[in-house]
Amino acid sequence: MPARPFTIKINSILGGINPVNNIPYQLADTNTGFDASIGIDPDQPLTAFRDTGFLMPTSYSDFTSTLLNGVPYWLMTPPRGTELLYSYSSAGRLNSWNTSFGGEATVTTTGGTQGLAGRGGAYYNNYIYMAYGSSETRLADIARWGPLDGSAALQESWWNSTIAQTALDDFGYPSIEGLTVPNHPMHVHNDGRLYIGDFDSSTSTASTRGRGLVHYIETQFATDEGTGDNGSTYNALDLPFNQMPVDIESYGTDIVVLTVPNTANATFGGGNAMLHFWDTFSPSPYRHVNLQDPAASALLFHNGLLYVWSGSYTQGTRLSVYRGGQVVEQIGFLSFADLPLAGGVAAKGNRVFWGSHNTHPDSAAGVYAYSLKGVNAPAIHHIISTDGTGSAMVASLLRARQDSFNNTDLVAGWSTGSAEGIDRRVAGSANTAAWRSNIYQMGAPFRITKVIIPFGEAITSNQTITVRLFESIDSNFVDPGGTTGVALDTINNTNFPNSERRVELDSDFRGLNDFQIQLKWTGTNELPVVLPIVIEGEFTKEKTA
Repeated sequence: MPARPFTIKINSILGGINPVNNIPYQLADTNTGFDASIGIDPDQPLTAFRDTGFLMPTSYSDFTSTLLNGVPYWLMTPPRGTELLYSYSSAGRLNSWNTSFGGEATVTTTGGTQGLAGRGGAYYNNYIYMAYGSSETRLADIARWGPLDGSAALQESWWNSTIAQTALDDFGYPSIEGLTVPNHPMHVHNDGRLYIGDFDSSTSTASTRGRGLVHYIETQFATDEGTGDNGSTYNALDLPFNQMPVDIESYGTDIVVLTVPNTANATFGGGNAMLHFWDTFSPSPYRHVNLQDPAASALLFHNGLLYVWSGSYTQGTRLSVYRGGQVVEQIGFLSFADLPLAGGVAAKGNRVFWGSHNTHPDSAAGVYAYSLKGVNAPAIHHIISTDGTGSAMVASLLRARQDSFNNTDLVAGWSTGSAEGIDRRVAGSANTAAWRSNIYQMGAPFRITKVIIPFGEAITSNQTITVRLFESIDSNFVDPGGTTGVALDTINNTNFPNSERRVELDSDFRGLNDFQIQLKWTGTNELPVVLPIVIEGEFTKEKTA
């Protein structure tokens, strides 16, 4: 009896990363999801502005120098003064770059030179505000730099001394991938105020000790825009006991505060994270909503929806949308990715972005995106792999330039624990990218004989794709880096010197239960893979092991 042949066509990746990896897809299944990826953006145009839906590796490169010197927790592009990109870091430095991402300068340094800065940062009303802590007093202060449209200067201890407000508490917060969650998140609301999160762990005031607090800064025109204080207030809002603010966001005319339970670094959890809705003038929030997880890190209000990131501080990210009342609906889940920090989320059009560190299909820092720019699609893609090593974490993210629909306007600040940088898109300096297919469960022993891969351009120098086939059950469904299985002929201009736009790779890969295919890009030139990828094979009579 002749062997039964089969053909698998991978026609699309627009379904994004699957929430679980062992989904029993059949050969005729039209599902467009996949197992995992690093730095592959189907929304990235091939040549012009028309999106492709292909496997498009993206190139991002660090544009900073040694002046950065600290984790870039907060990125800003203020509308006032000279058009610059600013970063406020854990070293207390406010750095700047011009619109060509050059001219790097250390604008100023706050009192956080002990490494206790970066607690919070925001542009508001002609000034950049920066929270920093003290290793001696465990109290925190807020400095500001400005006015940006005039003779800017640093006003250190502006909160504690200049406007004589009660000091903020510098209570220790949890960390994600070695980066401390900022304990003084800042948010400019549409009522003209800058709101600040805090947690009172040390005062003797019984009513606030052990509570999360919200303060605000409100300024007005005096000698210049924003120079005069206009009723800035400490403790404008008390939050529930043992709930620590990690982010603040607008929700229409109201604000919403995201808090996590204070577990005092205990092994056991101390409850769940919460959302607190406040109209900005009542004595307390009008609604408290419990989340599914004990850990949470970021909020984003975009296109009328409130997005919430929650999960675990060690690993695991749940993306949810608040639907009203007590309803928080999960719309995405990644078991192998870290939560973003408050300064590490952004949005553009239909897409929502966040920075992270992931361990599957390999260890890398980068940026995830939810949905697609031209379609409201419930899909997650890992679209940027940053310059940092595999241990890096993206700490901050910003839409820095008005760059049409090309997805080239994102900048991502990252840290490895020993080095820092900020990446922007630079064609021709590709970072490592990878893509791994669904797990195809075959139901019988099989042999793959050929893999056919088309490209969006001819193979040229400095372009390399390694293709690997492996059986997921034998690799325990993990296989970091795709090192098991069989590597097919490497795709480069040495093995394929005739400027091929399509290759046929012969194979004798044999499996008993299932298989995956992985593509991994290296080299400085991006080589897009178009679809479909065609996999040919036959079922065999080999017995199971």
